[in-house]
Amino acid sequence: MINEIKLALGKELRKSFKNEKIYTEKIRQGIKFPCFYLKYINKETQTVAYIDYSETYKIDIMYMKDLNQNDDDYVFSSVISKLESLTQFIFNDTKVKVNLYETDIVDGVLHYIVDILVPINNKNKIQKSKNETCILISNIIEKVSGKKVYYINGDLEEIDNGFFVLEPDNLKTESYGITAIKQKERVINIRYTSKDISLDIPDFLEKTMDKVISDIKLISEFRKFNYEIDIDYDNEEFNGFNVLSHELSLNLVERKK
Repeated sequence: MINEIKLALGKELRKSFKNEKIYTEKIRQGIKFPCFYLKYINKETQTVAYIDYSETYKIDIMYMKDLNQNDDDYVFSSVISKLESLTQFIFNDTKVKVNLYETDIVDGVLHYIVDILVPINNKNKIQKSKNETCILISNIIEKVSGKKVYYINGDLEEIDNGFFVLEPDNLKTESYGITAIKQKERVINIRYTSKDISLDIPDFLEKTMDKVISDIKLISEFRKFNYEIDIDYDNEEFNGFNVLSHELSLNLVERKK
């Protein structure tokens, strides 16, 4: 990924710097001045509600002037002025933002360090459970709540409506009775994410889970069932608004021959 980003950045630089050589890989020998060298520093992933939504790549745009140029202040000021117009470019058919981190001049080399913000297509990370019980519970929650239900990763495009995310269930115990009936005690962790601070979310979640339990009672395989709602919740900022995440757990005892 980073090599492709540096190539796209180099292509964008070429629009303003037509005569300078632009190196995106380590310079072995035969360097030609003046030139740019794009050095990767690090990457950070931005997350909200346990969902990765963007990655920030920090890159040092290093400018090395022609050895015959003596007026460093004029040369570097001119380069910085052009670099300041670099605020975005196209990468993989997506517009990515470029934010200046810092500038510095060390040993006659200009370091123009930028953060490149690359959005993550979260839809590529959405998974489907193969567990029959998780699928059943997902369908019930979606029916009684009218909200989308995902497995492991949610879809931030649904943040306006709110959505549920089921995590892999925790199989606490497994036993066999005298009738050779297999019994499993499951704990399914559920997360509800929304930006609607006007809604009484705890009340909505309680009513939703009461309806879920009512539906589960009609299924003969389930013998015991209850739920818990964590009164604490995460409050994070995303694109200028607050995102609230509430944790729930659904406890089931399932019996199958």
